[in-house]
Amino acid sequence: MSTSNPSSPAAASSAHPRPTQTKIFVHASSPQNPVDIAGIIAQHEVFAPLPPSNDPSYATLKAALPRRPVALILHGVLAHKDQIYHKKLVDALPIDSFRFDFRANHETPGSWGMAKFGDDVDDLRAVIMFLRERYNYSIELIVGHSRGSIVGWAYYARFAEAMRVDPEEDIPLWASVAGRWRMAGIHKRDAEFNAGFAKEGVYRWKVRVAGQDREVIVRPEDVEAFAKFPMEQTVRNFPADTDCLILHGTADKTVPTCDAAGYVNTLTGPGRRPGSCQLCLIEDADHNLRGKFDEVVEAIVSWRQSRLAARAAPEEAAQRAGLPAAAAAPSTGEAMERTWRQSTDSKVRL
Repeated sequence: MSTSNPSSPAAASSAHPRPTQTKIFVHASSPQNPVDIAGIIAQHEVFAPLPPSNDPSYATLKAALPRRPVALILHGVLAHKDQIYHKKLVDALPIDSFRFDFRANHETPGSWGMAKFGDDVDDLRAVIMFLRERYNYSIELIVGHSRGSIVGWAYYARFAEAMRVDPEEDIPLWASVAGRWRMAGIHKRDAEFNAGFAKEGVYRWKVRVAGQDREVIVRPEDVEAFAKFPMEQTVRNFPADTDCLILHGTADKTVPTCDAAGYVNTLTGPGRRPGSCQLCLIEDADHNLRGKFDEVVEAIVSWRQSRLAARAAPEEAAQRAGLPAAAAAPSTGEAMERTWRQSTDSKVRL
């Protein structure tokens, strides 16, 4: 939990002008499900994108374009790019950002599926490749809420080896917000789902998204596929060189707060750098962090700043490079205690 201080989002946004925001579309050229992804790029210094890579001038123009860091913001289930804290985070971050609608959400067309996480990972990959190729961006940070958290973990697991061997693939910072660990917990909604299954074989999930009513279909096999998603194995494949923030509200009734412990327990054991996984609990915050957006944004922005500083320190840089450590690796308990102390020191209090 964090309290108001000079590094609050209001203070952060006053330290730099609000970025210029432009809607763009990214083509995801999946052979079976091509789609144009709607997103908003926020730039502190506006510059024109590069031409397609097959343009004769591409290599020359890219060589002359400075490499800039960018943050990606991923929304939750049946939501949209401007949901909850997203716009406040865009304004508070000192780097450029890109937020977008996953396929079959808001302004991006496509077929929605409760457990189609692979499609979402493909969308994220298309966005990353586009930003690297057309804007020469380096992806520094990804922030994922709820379903967006699942997608982020899945992306890191899928490309963990590429990140290990290719510096251009590396994404050093990852913030998981209100992420589900025990995927089988979805069965707590079985009474709701089963009423629809018994009546017509499907459950009609009705929601209101960006001011518009929406209905999607959930089938029994969708619920089972969701419940069986291998979250623990996915997180075990998380790149050792990446830092993560686990953020959760203490009043979350959709995904219990205790789910955050699964991530922390997995990512603070031997072999992980002390402080590379940190936990932040937002007191009285529900699943969508309503009424707590400023605290959420402050936690993410402060954590980013502290981890970038830590990663630049010689001792940690040596650890990430695989050089011998000066002392033995701490136990899980020691790592968690040190993580707690570092979090409180950086005003992201547990």
